[in-house]
Amino acid sequence: MAETGRQPRILLVEGESSAYLNEARVLSEAGYEIELARDGEAASALALSDSGFDLVLMDIGLAEGLDCGEAARRIGAGGGPPVAFLFARSEEEALARTRNSGGLGLIARDLGEGALLASVRLALDHASALRALAESDRRYRLLAENVGDVIWTYDPASLRFTYISPSIVGLRGLSVEEALAEPLEKSLSPSSLAKVQAGLAAIASQAASLDAAAAPMTDLYEQPCKGGGMKWVEITTRPVLDAEGGLIEVVGVSRDATARVLAEADLQNALADKDKLYKALQHRVKNSIALIVSLLSLKSDSLEDESARAILDEAQVRVRTIGLLYEQLYRSRSIGDIDLGAYLSEVARVIVESPICRRGLRLELDCGSMSIDVDRAVSAGLLLAELVSNCAKHAFHERKSGRIRLSLSGGGADVRLLLEDDGVGLPAGFNPSEEKSLGFILITQLAKQLGGLIVAGPGLEGQGAGFSVRFPV
Repeated sequence: MAETGRQPRILLVEGESSAYLNEARVLSEAGYEIELARDGEAASALALSDSGFDLVLMDIGLAEGLDCGEAARRIGAGGGPPVAFLFARSEEEALARTRNSGGLGLIARDLGEGALLASVRLALDHASALRALAESDRRYRLLAENVGDVIWTYDPASLRFTYISPSIVGLRGLSVEEALAEPLEKSLSPSSLAKVQAGLAAIASQAASLDAAAAPMTDLYEQPCKGGGMKWVEITTRPVLDAEGGLIEVVGVSRDATARVLAEADLQNALADKDKLYKALQHRVKNSIALIVSLLSLKSDSLEDESARAILDEAQVRVRTIGLLYEQLYRSRSIGDIDLGAYLSEVARVIVESPICRRGLRLELDCGSMSIDVDRAVSAGLLLAELVSNCAKHAFHERKSGRIRLSLSGGGADVRLLLEDDGVGLPAGFNPSEEKSLGFILITQLAKQLGGLIVAGPGLEGQGAGFSVRFPV
C-alpha cells in the first residue's frame, strides 16, 4: 500500500477515452489518485519520473507505439513501479505480449466494478510486499558489501558458493567472481577441508533433529590467499533446512583471525617459557635452602657446646620449614594453590624427626586438604614449627615416649589449626600472648599475621597442652 498519510497513486495507461473515463471514475471514487498516459512511451516516461506512483495499470491492447509488454519491461528495468495489465476476456489473443514482461499479473476489466477494485487492492498489496522485499534485499546487500567480514552462502547440492560478499578481496585477495568459481576443496587447507566435510556429514546425520541440525557453529579454519600464504579464518555457519530437515543451504560469516591466532600462539609460547623459568627458579631456591641446612648441620655437628648446637638445630628447622614450602611450589602450577594440609603435615613430620626432638615421640596427623596463598602458608608453617619445637623441648620431661597430634580443619571462610600433646601440661593461667620467650613472641606475631589469635588449653584426653589458632583462609 501507499505510504501512511497519502492515497495510493495509480498511473492508468489507456488508449480508449471511454474506457479511461469509466475506470478513472471507479478508482477515484474508491479514493485512489489517478494520472493518465495514452501510450507506452508516455507511460514509461511518467513511471520512471519522480512521481511516486504505487502501481501502473496498463491496457493490454495499446494500439500505438510501445506495446504493453515492452513498456512494462522498460519500466521494470528502470526501477519503476510494478505493472498490472488490464484486459477483457475478448482480448485473450493479446496475452502473449505480457510474457516475460515482469508484470504483477492480469486484471479483468469486464467483471464489474467490485471485481476491478478487489483486483487493484490485491495488486497494490502485492506491489507493497515487493517494495518491502526489495528494500530488505537492498539493506542486506548494503550491509554485506560494506562490513569487513565476508558473508557467503553455499549450495551443498551443487557443491558451489552461490553468494560471496566483496569483502573477500580483503580477506583472501580474490575477486567475487574468482571466489564463486573456486571449488570448496581449493578454498581450504587439507586439514580444514576434512573438518568442514565432517561438519557437513554431522549435519546430515542429525537431519531428524531440526533444532540440533540448525544450530550455528563457529570454528577456525585455514584458507589460502591469492598471493600465496595462508590465513586463519574464524567461520560461523548456520545450516538452512527444509521442512523435512534436509539441508538446503549453508549461510556463513568469515572473519580474519590470523592476528588473534598468532598472538595466542605467542602468548602460549611466552607462558611456557615463563613456566620453565619459574620451575628453574624454584629448583635453584630449593637447592640453596638445602645447602644452607647442610651447612648448619655440619656446623652443629662440629660444636661441643650443647646450647650452641641447639640454636643451630632450631635454625635448621626454621630454614627447612621454608624449604618445604618451595618443594610444594615446585610441584604446584600456581602460587595461590598451596595445599596447606599437606604442607603442615610435612613440616610437623620433619621437626619430629629432627635432632631437636627426642626419639619415641609419635606424631598423629588429621589434616584436611585446603588451598592457601604462599605468604599465608609461610606464616602458618613457621607458626607450626615453633609450636612443635616448643612441644618437643618442654612437654615430655624425663619421658621416653609421647604423643603429638596435629589437626587442620576448615569451616566456611576459616581454618582451625590445633596442636595437642599428652605431656606435662601448662601452668595455671598460662597465656601465650604474655610469654616473653623468643618462641612464643614469634608464635604470637605469626598468628597476628594470619589474622588469627592463639589460644592455649588442655591437650589429648584432657592432659598435656593444646594450642589452637583460627584464621581466615
